[in-house]
Amino acid sequence: MDQLWVDSRADIFIDAAETNTLTGGSGLPLIQSALKHGLDVVCVSKGALAYAWDDLHELAEACGRTIKYSGAAAAALPTVDTALYSLAGAEVHTIEGLLNGTSNLIVTRVAAENITLQKAWETAKKEGKAEADPSEDIGGKDTALKMYFLAKTCLTPEINWKSITIRGLDQLSAVEWKQAEQGKTKWKLVGKARKTEQGTTVSVEPKLLTAEHPFFHVDGAEKAVLFSTDTMGTVLVSGGASSPTGAAAAAWKDVIHLARERA
Repeated sequence: MDQLWVDSRADIFIDAAETNTLTGGSGLPLIQSALKHGLDVVCVSKGALAYAWDDLHELAEACGRTIKYSGAAAAALPTVDTALYSLAGAEVHTIEGLLNGTSNLIVTRVAAENITLQKAWETAKKEGKAEADPSEDIGGKDTALKMYFLAKTCLTPEINWKSITIRGLDQLSAVEWKQAEQGKTKWKLVGKARKTEQGTTVSVEPKLLTAEHPFFHVDGAEKAVLFSTDTMGTVLVSGGASSPTGAAAAAWKDVIHLARERA
């Protein structure tokens, strides 16, 4: 492994391994090794960050290196950059996220085509737009991971991945699905992180939204994030539809930022 980094003459390692939150996946030892050999790291995969966020960031600091993770935190939707750069002069109190483009595409189809969640998920899977494991998208796990990264970045380093409460779209009853009124209310899978005097809470659950909520108007594979701050009010960023190209562009953006910071 040592010789790999020497021979590569690389400055940056990009982790796009499988996401395994139980072990950190095959990317974890590679990230650790890369940092120890003086490389900065760009994470697209979520597994290593979820499993060992604190340890990896402590290691990066000790090695004088940087970990960036735009691709793991909603990819084409610039969540992390908005928080770290655009909102640098404010304190973020609450974050709401519509962060899984696949689940948003699925609920959009359920409403528009009057089909079941299962049917919409199967269609998305056949199109290559849904994970093989439904818990990732409609089950809320992917949204929870992204909310975890944002909470760690913006609110508190103390939050634990396993403390997040998750209720997926697949846990909505038939009666609840029928509560949505065409053109008036929509089900959306929403993540929320909130900082209070008692601590920080992070949750993911289906929300029945009215047209007054900005997420109501975000359909298809588009995503959105809403920051509530002390001095800049509420800031909404939307778009960034889920796609492999978008994820690759987010990773490339992190590479560009690292190159500029090291110049």
